[in-house]
Order: sequence, then C-alpha cells, then structure tokens
Amino acid sequence: MKGEAANNDNNSARGFFPDLEQLNNAISGADLEVIQLDPGGVEVRTKSFDVGELSVDRGRINRKLRVKGGLDAGRYGIGLFHPGARAKLNGLSVEPSTVWFSTPGVELDGYLQAEYGWTSLIVPADWVESVAFAGRASRAFSIRSGCMNWHPDPSRLRDLWTAAEAIVASRTTLERSEATAICWSVDVRNALGAVLGDFDMPDSRSESRSLSYYRTARLAESHMRERVSEVLCIDDICAELRVSRRYLEYAFVDAFGTSPSSYFRVLRLHQVRRRLRTPDAETTVTSVALAHGFTHLSLFSTQYRALFGESPSKTLNG
Repeated sequence: MKGEAANNDNNSARGFFPDLEQLNNAISGADLEVIQLDPGGVEVRTKSFDVGELSVDRGRINRKLRVKGGLDAGRYGIGLFHPGARAKLNGLSVEPSTVWFSTPGVELDGYLQAEYGWTSLIVPADWVESVAFAGRASRAFSIRSGCMNWHPDPSRLRDLWTAAEAIVASRTTLERSEATAICWSVDVRNALGAVLGDFDMPDSRSESRSLSYYRTARLAESHMRERVSEVLCIDDICAELRVSRRYLEYAFVDAFGTSPSSYFRVLRLHQVRRRLRTPDAETTVTSVALAHGFTHLSLFSTQYRALFGESPSKTLNG
C-alpha cells in the first residue's frame, strides 16, 4: 500500500496511518473508501514497492475495516493473507490458505478482520493472459463477479509467498539493485503461473449462498447511503428488499462483518466526521449531528468518542 510520503527511493513508499481519511487511495492503483467498524484507535501500517509493472503491497491493521472502491483498471490483483487472517471480499471468504484474485477494474467491497496483515500483488494483464492461454482454466479469469478465491497447492502458494517476500526484503534493506529486483519479479511471475494454472474452484453451494448474502447487503447499504441523514428503521429496508430481518442480519454479518443497525450508525458517524473536518463559518457539532439523524446528542457524543477516540468538538476544532 502507498504510505503518507515516499522516501528518497521513488519505487517505494511507506506509511503509518492513525486516521482513515489518509487511507483513501492507499492501495496501488485504487481509489477506496475505508470505514472503521470497531471502536478504538486505528493503526494501519503499509508499504508499497514497484518493480517495473509489478507492485507489491503489504499492510497490517488493528481494527476491523469496511473497504469499498475501484481497483486498478489495467492490472490484476492477487491477495495473499498472513496467519490469522479473516476477511470477506466481494462475497467471498479469505483466509491464510486462500489466494484472492480480481480482474482489472473490479470493485473491492467487503471487510477486513482486525489484527492481521496481508500482501497483495498488482500484476500486468499480460502475465495472467499468458497463463490463461497456456493453462487448462482460461475461462476462470473472466468470471462474472470479477473476482474469485481458491486454495492452491501449499508448495506452490509457498513459492509465490516467498517470491513476494523477497521483493519486500530486498527493497527495505540497503540493497537497491534493480537487477536483483527484476530477478525477484521473474520469480513472482513464475510462481504466480504455477498457482493460477492449478487452482481449485470453491464449493458451488457455499459460494452461491455467500454471493446471495453479498448482493442483498449491497442493496441494503445503497438504501442506507441514500437516507444517511434520516432515522432509518431496518425493518423498512427489509420490506423494500422483501427479505426477513433475520436474513438481512445474516447477510450483513457475512458480507460486511457487522449487523445492519451497527453498520448504519457507523456509516452516519463517518459522514459526520467528514463534515466536521471540512467546516464552514456556520458549522456546529449540534447542527451536523442533527443533520445526520442523531437526535440524542449525548448518546451521539459517546458513540463518536468511542469510535474515533476523540470528541466531535475536538474534530471540529482540529
């Protein structure tokens, strides 16, 4: 991931982000909206290394985050997850033994579980296309959802992981040899070809149920965003989508890692925070809170402080 500021090497960037607003547009080639789902101070540490057309992004988080936004329109994304990983991206579950694969320009949409790290590879299209032409599974790289996950052979996944880690290690030490980095890049490409050429499709029934949950949660979220300034009843959304309250609860927990009511509250708090950070002469905490449907001001202040670690007035005066 791209950091707050690049160092003297233009091919790498590092960052520590104590505030999620700085994380928008953080992943290589992406434009993301990041929402904190759990209360407490957020810490996200990121590094990004470019070797030719290959980007290796590495990150670690300490809070559950909702991520949403467009990915690189010209390159494929490959996600590798560190021990302890738990996430749900585009309706698909990911874990340490999973490789997450996205086609160019697809939207990244889901949540990352707290306290784990990841490494992502943003690779040129011709790398994947050459594998597709040579392999037995060429149709898999243009599936309808634009992304997929699978559990490759452990030895091949280990080779891909090792090659990606070698680039990170070489670019974070004094060694800055471009020739060495290119060699590691070739190793990444070869290991990636072995993984993509031998993938295994996930269980169709489990995938179908998870994607159904994801589509329902996305529709419900769209309703929430349209009415972010209202006191919205979740049952009204259920009625509009013609699903039961229980089904919507399952869908949200599966797709976004939280309940619909909690998510709507967090979404409104983030909207308030953005407004308080870009005030005009007439902006007050009370006016902004009321404009976003918070009628119980003391409760609003408590929820705001719990999520962001500071009072709304401090944000306004910051």
